[in-house]
This record gives sequence, structure tokens and C-alpha cells, in this order.
Amino acid sequence: MTHGAAIHPRIFFGVYALLASILIGSMVGIGYTSSSLAQKSLVGVAAIALALIPCVFLINRILQQHQRTKTALNSLEQTYGEQLSAMAVAQKEIDLIMETVQEGLFLIDKEGVIGKYHSSEAPIILRQKVLAGTNLFNILKPYLSEKMYRSTRDFFDLLFDASRKERTVLSVNPLTDLEVNFPNPAGGFINRYLGFSFRRIIADSKVDRVFVALRDVTNQVELENQLREAEKTKEREMQILLNILHLPNEDLEMFVKLASEELETINTTLRAEDFAASGGNSGALRDRLQAVYRSVHNIKGNASLLNLNYFQKAAHHFEAKIKDLLSRRSLTGDDFLSIVVAQAGLRGDMDDLRNLRSKLGSLNLSENTQPQQGPVSALAELLRQLVETAAASLEKSARLTVDEFALHAFAHGRTDLIRDVLVQLVRNAVAHGVEPAAMRKAVGKPDIAQISIYALPAPGPGVFGLAVRDDGRGLDLERIRKRAEQTGLLVSGQPASTEELIQCIFESGFSTSETDDLHSGRGVGMDIVKKKFVESAGGSIEVFSEPGQFCEFRLYIAS
Repeated sequence: MTHGAAIHPRIFFGVYALLASILIGSMVGIGYTSSSLAQKSLVGVAAIALALIPCVFLINRILQQHQRTKTALNSLEQTYGEQLSAMAVAQKEIDLIMETVQEGLFLIDKEGVIGKYHSSEAPIILRQKVLAGTNLFNILKPYLSEKMYRSTRDFFDLLFDASRKERTVLSVNPLTDLEVNFPNPAGGFINRYLGFSFRRIIADSKVDRVFVALRDVTNQVELENQLREAEKTKEREMQILLNILHLPNEDLEMFVKLASEELETINTTLRAEDFAASGGNSGALRDRLQAVYRSVHNIKGNASLLNLNYFQKAAHHFEAKIKDLLSRRSLTGDDFLSIVVAQAGLRGDMDDLRNLRSKLGSLNLSENTQPQQGPVSALAELLRQLVETAAASLEKSARLTVDEFALHAFAHGRTDLIRDVLVQLVRNAVAHGVEPAAMRKAVGKPDIAQISIYALPAPGPGVFGLAVRDDGRGLDLERIRKRAEQTGLLVSGQPASTEELIQCIFESGFSTSETDDLHSGRGVGMDIVKKKFVESAGGSIEVFSEPGQFCEFRLYIAS
């Protein structure tokens, strides 16, 4: 019998029966009366063999059970080996995926701690040498504002709240396009955009952990921004194009020239070295701001003159930024950043205008249908249109009459100067002087207000005079007094002459208007008249007014 082999039961019982028969036969053949020693020994051996047979049977059963156990163990070992092999293959594939996937993949718990395993791209995207066991909130905190950081923590609280629907929570994900500025080893920063997406892992009806997929979406965001900017540029160019198609080339050239000069004035006013020289003097900075204000308002006025609504609105928004700064008690150079940005935007609009004009070339639809006009006649016509447009916008009715001969004599060699002054005076008349039709009718006036530009008798040799008059409500001297006292131009309770009150309207920033629209001067219109006509050109202005009847500005300038 070989080692480990079990005896078949039939063989075992056959041997057992044979030995039993031999033992019985021997006992019968020799009898128990025989005294032969050999015979007695044989019988003893047979008895012992017979007694050992059950032990042999037991051993055989044990060997059989061992064989079955061994077979089972071999089967289990083979199965386990196959499973280990499959697991090794699966782990290798997972490792390959985690090493080659272009996303940062990892798990985090409720406290924001990142799990042991993650894709190899995750630490690269987050600029972290060690990621496993690191808190995601601590990684993101340096790149988030305090408000954004709180929003992120609140979002994660919702994410781990199983009572909240996952789809609803994910719809308020604040980290879809997170802008971060990573330190650059070479100096400065590297601007990137990161996109986070999340999925819950539920265990026992609770959110156990959250699966995080992180991508560097910089290229995508930049492309989207470029597309948006391209769309904005197209829309802006279309608006500008529609604005300029009705203009003769000389009017368009006039506006481009004026706007360019005013933008250059703004640029000079905002020079960094001059701000440094001001030493943080709030008064000096306020004066610079007023100078910028005048230039922007002049662009706005001339845009309205030519019905260039796009540029009128752009300048109006620019004015709003300036007004915000002027309302502050103190100013620093840093406050002018918004002004620099607004100036760059307006300059970009002017560049677009020049490009469109270049593309259009000599094409001008209005020139095909309208005869050529001289600059003074063209200005007179533009001023008439300005009055009608501004009045309609303010729900008023007004008409302008112009003595073109007087205007020609007055504006000789000074067309640009006179244009800027008259634009401000005419717009001021419509916005502040002319009453609504119902109010005029109530006091017995015609529904349509009259604004006139006409010659004045010469006060001396070589001096020309021109008047701008409206039949509106006139100057409200009491209202001017109250506003002057509020702004510190006049001492409260101290007597002031009519002339002193009238001079207040020419001060920078002074306005009695309660409205803020495209046609109100915001206290800058009369300031422009004073700076350009009186201080720069050496002219003079007289103002006459009768409450409820008229207001007249008389301009005098030497030839």
C-alpha cells in the first residue's frame, strides 16, 4: 500500500472475513485441548490480527477524509490563486488608469480630507507634492476670497447632507470654474482655472464620502472668454456702424478729432508720475478728476450732437464712475483705477470707429442724398436736431432757431470751440430751462418752447457777440442759493448778490438737477463753457434771467 492511499471497503471486509475464517478453522482443527506451543502461538497471532482490524478500518477512514480535505484545499487554493491573479490584473489596470487619466480623481470625507488613493494628475493640477491625507479646504483657502471660502464650506455641508437631493446641491457648485493664481517658481504667478465636479458615495443611507473629479479647464475658459469677447466686439462694431452710416464724412471726422483730443487730455491728466507728484493730496486729485470729467462730458455732448447714441451712452457710464469718486470724502491715486479702465474702454471704442471708417472707405450713404454744407450751416442743422432729440427724450417740446449769418461771423476760425460751447448751452436749455408742455400750457405759454441763437450788438471794435436764449422757467436763484450753501460755495445765511449766485452755476460739479440722465450736465456743462470759452479763449459770458420767462447767455469774443 502506497503512503496516503485508502483501502477500499470491499477489500477491507474481504480480508477481515478471510482472517476470521482462518482463525476459526485453526481453533477447530487443533482444538483447545492441544498443548502444542506452535499451535497456541498461531492462534494468538490470528487473534491479535483480528483485534487490529477495526483500527485498520479507522485509519483507513481517516486517510479517506484527509484525501477529501486535501482535494478540497487544492480546489480552494486554485480558486484563490485565480482570484488573486484577477485582482492583480484589475489593480494593474486601475493603476494604469489612475496614472494616465487627465483628471484629478480622489475621495474626500466630510472634513475635506483626501483619501489614500488618487490619480497621478491630481497633485500636479493642485501643485501639491503630497496629496493623500491632506485637507482640500486648506489647499484651496489661499486662493479663495473669504466670501468664496465660506460658500465652498457651505456647499460641502450640503453635499454631505443626505436629506438634500444631489442634483439640487450640485446645481449650486461654486467651484465649476475656479480662478487661481499659483506661485511661479520663476517669479510672479501662474493663472489657471480649475473645474471641480462631485458625486456622493452612500453607505447605510448616509453620505460616507464624496468622489471628486478635478480638471484644469484653463484652455476651455480662455476660449469661451475669447468667443464672448469676439461676440461683444461684433455687437459693438455693429452698433457703431449703425450709428455712423447717417453721418457725412466731415461730421464723423470732426467727432473723431474732438474725441481723440479729449482722450489725450484725459491720458495726460492720469499720468502716473503726476499722481506721484501730488503726494496723495485729495484736493489735487479732485481737480484732476474734474478735468477728466469735463473731457468726458464734452465727448458726450458732441456725441449727442451727431446722434451717436453708442458713444453718448459710453461717455454717460464713464461719467457715472467719475461721479462716484467725486462723492467720496477723500481720494487716493488707487481710486483712479476704475477711471483708467473706463478710459481704456472708450479709447477702444474710438479705435473700432476708426477701423470701421477705414473699412467703409469713401462709402457714405448720406452724401448720396444730401448736398454739401459749410461747417457753420452743418453745425446749425446739427444743433436743431440735438434740441428736438433731447426734448423728445425728456418728454418736452422745443424748437431751435439759428441766425446762421451771425453764427458764421462769431465762429470764424473757431468752429470747434463754438461748437463745444453751444452744445453745452443748448443741452442745458433743454434739460434745465424748458418746462414740460403741460406746465407751459398751465401758465399760458405755447406748448413748444423756443430756443434761439442770434447776434448781439458789438460792444466794441473787433468784438463779436452771440446770444443763446430760451423762453423757459429761468434761473431759480433761491434754489441755486440753497445748493451753493449745501456745497460750501456760499456761507449759509450770508447775503449774496444776484451776480454771485449766477456765478455759482459755472463752478465745477455744481448742479441743481435732481435727475441723472443722458442730457443733464451733472454740474459739468457750464464748467466746460467757462474753461473753454472764458479761460482758454479769452471770451466773456453774461447771464440774464427772469423767473418764469427766460434765460439768456451772452457770449463775447474778440476777433
